[in-house]
Amino acid sequence: MVIRTRKVTLILLPFILAALMCSPKGLFAATQEELNAKMQAEEKMELKKEEAQKEKRLDKESQELLDIVGEEAAIAPETAPSFVDTTPVFNANKLIIRGNALIPLEEILEDVPAVFNPTKTDDPAGIYDLTPIKALIDSPGQAQQVSARTIQGFTQYILSVYQKANYGGIYVYVPTSAIVDGVSLKDNTLLIEIMETTISQVAINPYNVDKKPVEKPCVIEYIVVLLGIYMSALGCVVA
Repeated sequence: MVIRTRKVTLILLPFILAALMCSPKGLFAATQEELNAKMQAEEKMELKKEEAQKEKRLDKESQELLDIVGEEAAIAPETAPSFVDTTPVFNANKLIIRGNALIPLEEILEDVPAVFNPTKTDDPAGIYDLTPIKALIDSPGQAQQVSARTIQGFTQYILSVYQKANYGGIYVYVPTSAIVDGVSLKDNTLLIEIMETTISQVAINPYNVDKKPVEKPCVIEYIVVLLGIYMSALGCVVA
């Protein structure tokens, strides 16, 4: 039985070899094609996974961006105050600021806000709508309606510019000559005057113990007074 099986195998072996030689894409080729197809399928699956992750990541980033924009808009919207302005309204098509010598005009007008909030609070009564002022600056010659409250807020803003520059003794106002009959601006021009006060002279007027002025004080008296001030600053008591 064993001998017959061997004989059958030996008889069939040439036919099997011939079939493999005649078909170079035989069993090995079929195996390689299956392997390639499997690899391509795996690559397609990986690409689909990457695309899905990418879309998910983009959706998340877009949502985060929308949330941030929404939060910023809710936190600090630059809008006019809800306070009802019942002050007189003037027509103006020109803005003139004069009297400024310490700070250039360009620097004063550089950062005029649409809404000025000097108190940094949510109280509408302390917030000023400077939109008409910005319009006069950006588009001179075009008519704008400016309320007395807006003018007041603008003068306070100019004063704040001087304060930030550490200047004191500054007065900002609209001269009475710029308003006609209290109802309109002269030549439709909003005129702002700035008064920059300075110290021109320092004088010492001595008095005696009876609070009477001394015409010719003695030098020694000056020395005693200065010495007393100096000792007081040191926390000492002068007998």
